[in-house]
Parts: sequence; C-alpha cells; structure tokens
Amino acid sequence: MNENIKSEMQKHQQNQRLNAAELGYLWAQYLGDTLYVCVLGYFLSVVKDAEIKELLKKAHQISQTHVDELTELFSSEKIPIPVGFGEQDVNKGVPALFDDIFMAIYVNEMAIGGMKKYARALSAVRRQDIYDHLSRCVKESDSLLEDSNHVILRKSMLMRPPVIPYPVKVNFVDHKTFISPFSSQMHPLTSLEITAIQEIVNTNVLGKTLMLAFSQVATTQKLRSYFFDGVKLASK
Repeated sequence: MNENIKSEMQKHQQNQRLNAAELGYLWAQYLGDTLYVCVLGYFLSVVKDAEIKELLKKAHQISQTHVDELTELFSSEKIPIPVGFGEQDVNKGVPALFDDIFMAIYVNEMAIGGMKKYARALSAVRRQDIYDHLSRCVKESDSLLEDSNHVILRKSMLMRPPVIPYPVKVNFVDHKTFISPFSSQMHPLTSLEITAIQEIVNTNVLGKTLMLAFSQVATTQKLRSYFFDGVKLASK
C-alpha cells in the first residue's frame, strides 16, 4: 500500500476502538505467545545442538516481541492485560524432557499454526495498525517455517507429506454421493483430504508427546490425570 494512503488511514483511525474480531485475535495471540516464551525459554536452557539453538533463539525473540507489542497496545487502549503464562509456570533445573530435534519440530509446527491463525485474522481486521502488526506476524511465521524446514531437513528428519500418483486424465464428479456424509459408497481420498489427515496426525503426535512429557513432571495427581486423558484422546 502507498505509504501516504497508509498514513492517512492511521490518522483517520487513531481514535477508533478495536472491533470484536481484532480484540479476540489479539487476546488469543497474547496467551499463545506468552506460552511460547515459556516453552522456548525452557528449550533454550537444555538444547545442545548449536543450529537448533539459533532457531530457538529466533522463535523466542519473535514471541517475546509480540508479547511486548501487545502489552503496549492493550495499555494504550486501556484494556486489562490478559493473564498469560509466566515464570511461575516453568519448572526450571529439571533434566531435558525432549531431544533437540523435537524442539525444532515444535518450532516448525508453531510456525505453521501461526501462519494459518494470522492469515485468518487479517480477513477480519479493519484498523491499519492492527493489520500491519498481523501482516508482520505472517512474514515472521513464514521466515520461521522456512528456517525450521531447512534445519530439520539437514538433520534428515523432515517428514514429507504422502506422495500420490499423478492423474492420467481429468475426471468430473457426477454423483452427489461423492460429498454426501450419509452415502454408503466410499470414494478414494482426494489429495486435499489426505493433506488434512496428515496435518491432524502431525498435530496429535506433537500434542501427545508434550502431554506425555508433562505428565511425568506434573506436581499433582489431578494434573497428571488431566495430561493422561489428553494422551488417550490424541492416541484415539
């Protein structure tokens, strides 16, 4: 966008209150980034691989910057600062729960989730300053995703999505049963359905690993049971 136009929009909107979508997305982002600061800070205290450590530093700095920016924004809008995660939620001085490559995979999944979340938020944003913030977040997630892909690939651990044969001809859907959830007729999975399933598997494996690890260091039986329930759900 032309900088003069952007400047005019910001001037026009300087007293405009956040809309419901902007407030909701920013609130959720604050909670997410305070969590990432805690997790990545713990990872940095135990990581051994130098290349993965640099990746973690970059991710940690991005999340910390987001927290600082959002804190300033909420304060300027006279909105209560959300109660996010903090030092009180990190059990320091314990042995490493994860190996280094898992930490890189965590950053990779975090970047993927961030890109989807920020891109979706952009469609509901009207204030120019919020749009600029989320647009930067998309670019940061893109950069973090590319960096983490390269790191994991160099460690020979990058999981490629399933490969399917190229189509040999163009086919058209000619029966409603193709998309009907009540049809008894099954059709081969489409490439996008395979992609969605792969994403669900990746997310559940990551979540299961995290919850299984947290269950080993939880300080109460109630928390341990909660994490074990999560492990069972992810496995299912």
